[in-house]
Amino acid sequence: MENIDYIKKLSRYKGQKLDARQLEKNILGNQARSKKKSSSSLDFEGFLKEMLSLGLIKKGNKSYSVASPFAVTGVLSISRRGTAFASVNMEKDIMIPERHRKSARDKDEVLVEITNHGNRGYEGKVIKVTRPFTDKFLVRVESRKNTSYLVTLVDSTDKEYGVVVSKKGLKQNGLFFVKLTNEKSRFTIPGSDSRKPSVRTLPLFNIVGICNEKDSTVDLNRICVKHALPMHYDKQLAPSKNELDRITSQGFNEKDRKNFTKDYTFTIDGEEAKDFDDAISFKKNFKGYELTVHIADVSHYVVPGSKLDTEALARGNSYYLQKAVLPMLPEILSEEYCSLKPHTKRLAFSCQMKFNRKGIITGYEFHKSIIYIDQRYTYNQAEKILDDKKSRLFDIYQFIKILKKQRQKEGRVELVIPEYKPQLDENGDIIGIESRDRLNSSILIEECMISANICAAHISKQKNFPLLHRVHNEIADDSVVRLNEFLKLFGFKIQLKDVSHKSINRALEALKGTRSEPVFNSLLLRTFSQARYTPEEQGHWGLALNDYAHFTSPIRRYADLVVHRQIAAHIRKQKSLYSIEELFSIGVHISRRERIALEAERDMQKLLTIRLLAQYNDLETEAFLTGFNKSGLFIALLEPPIEGFVPVSAFSRENSVSSLDEFRVILSRYQKTVSIGTRFQVKLVKADWYQAQAVFEIVKVLKH
Repeated sequence: MENIDYIKKLSRYKGQKLDARQLEKNILGNQARSKKKSSSSLDFEGFLKEMLSLGLIKKGNKSYSVASPFAVTGVLSISRRGTAFASVNMEKDIMIPERHRKSARDKDEVLVEITNHGNRGYEGKVIKVTRPFTDKFLVRVESRKNTSYLVTLVDSTDKEYGVVVSKKGLKQNGLFFVKLTNEKSRFTIPGSDSRKPSVRTLPLFNIVGICNEKDSTVDLNRICVKHALPMHYDKQLAPSKNELDRITSQGFNEKDRKNFTKDYTFTIDGEEAKDFDDAISFKKNFKGYELTVHIADVSHYVVPGSKLDTEALARGNSYYLQKAVLPMLPEILSEEYCSLKPHTKRLAFSCQMKFNRKGIITGYEFHKSIIYIDQRYTYNQAEKILDDKKSRLFDIYQFIKILKKQRQKEGRVELVIPEYKPQLDENGDIIGIESRDRLNSSILIEECMISANICAAHISKQKNFPLLHRVHNEIADDSVVRLNEFLKLFGFKIQLKDVSHKSINRALEALKGTRSEPVFNSLLLRTFSQARYTPEEQGHWGLALNDYAHFTSPIRRYADLVVHRQIAAHIRKQKSLYSIEELFSIGVHISRRERIALEAERDMQKLLTIRLLAQYNDLETEAFLTGFNKSGLFIALLEPPIEGFVPVSAFSRENSVSSLDEFRVILSRYQKTVSIGTRFQVKLVKADWYQAQAVFEIVKVLKH
């Protein structure tokens, strides 16, 4: 509780400036007078670091400024269990008990007062919602009173009620898209097993659309409403063709652009790709290799601080939702003027790299450039000719083998996680799921892009200008215990010594080809921290790199556009566009937008697979256990490759799942204990679009 006492004392000086001595004296009191460094003063140094990281104090040249109001701004994250955390600067989490959430919803920006400090960190309470994440929701009608209807928010992380008013009769269980108003309404909430009905003041919504769950076109609407994604681009933000022609011509006439148009340049992308943001040139010589990665020069077209730039920053990245792409930039830029389309001359930003014969970078240069794209390959087309000595891709593929081997020596972890892609018909309806093999042509592009990203991070370090880095922290030390428990439980003698790449790769090699391999890989993936953007150089653990930036996709990632602008300013001997403070703020925002993109993509895939399952009658198939919570079991079907759920009532006589540890669960109805990876014969009960869940029952427990 000492930290809380310190915080209470510090809060008395909100809005004031104190020098270091005053600060220590006012917080520590008599303890600060001691000439010897006591444990309290050492703790106080740690406390200051905590307060700086939370933003409750700011350090100036000679003093500290205490925040006013004395509270922190964070983004709320609410789990299905109702546990809430306010994420501050993507690094610190403050736990918010349900009673202290007020009306805050998942992903709302909130102002939080710290109230406690326990073993799990800080606790706090929401003072107010400073920025709602969204004001649009999908709701279901629960009950009626005159012209008022009680509704539940369908995609809320916990059960949340509201009221809509309609003179037209609304069907029970009907689904509607609604918009939040500033008004409230009183309504009786039904009771549960342990609670009686109660009258509560609830938010009032206006209906803005009907949702017919049988119509697959509503899937995109549901995802966009849930994740507050912009479905359309304001036409006024898109530059005109005439304006873009002028800007392009201006770029071609810039004297400092390097001309690469005589170099054979190609792209390799997916079959359905429309926004081509990277191209490659390659030369082999007696010293080694020269690889040039050309990236669309988006920074030439998007003016910093313009309305278009502000919108691109707000979006943070493009969103690929199977049925649609919601681009970061207007299509006239992302698919036309910036896109590196075949047989066109384009403005680019090029990273020209030299490698020795061992695949080690010996030098690099960045150039604003002009390129001509000679050839476009799809991944499948390129895959067929990589080993053909007559192919233009043969030499670069041999180089990539050397490069990959060199990087594997450096120790990065490469997980084998199967990828699947929904197959859609011309109407956008799902007709199947196909596995996506990791092609060598895809690896070729990845290794080239990683090389350019390494150089982008390196130049900022070498020339001492701030940059937005892509940071991936190493997995926590306590993960070793958890992973070793899994290995022991499944009969593997190998144990992880630490969280080093070498130790983890030894375990991956030992499990290769076994039934436990996909389960262990999935478990290991869950221990990984989420990558984020920050101006701090903290390295990329997953790639085993000391420093890393994103340079190669400015059409679809705002982080890359920021990196382009910073490097362009340096090579043109101009002042950096962004300060470290601005980069930190941008990094926090676009890291969150990236999380939202991943969640939205997963949710769309989930809705599509549920629609696919609805087409099956009496589906019985094999599945294996991937996890569990108090409500039931999570399973993965072998065919079709879809995630499913088995509710606790289907296998237990209890209301909650009984487990021995985090890997083993008791199936009381079957008088068996099963573990992660156990296989079942399962039968589909319901493909529930409303719950976004495929519900199964266990037919038989199979041998592991």
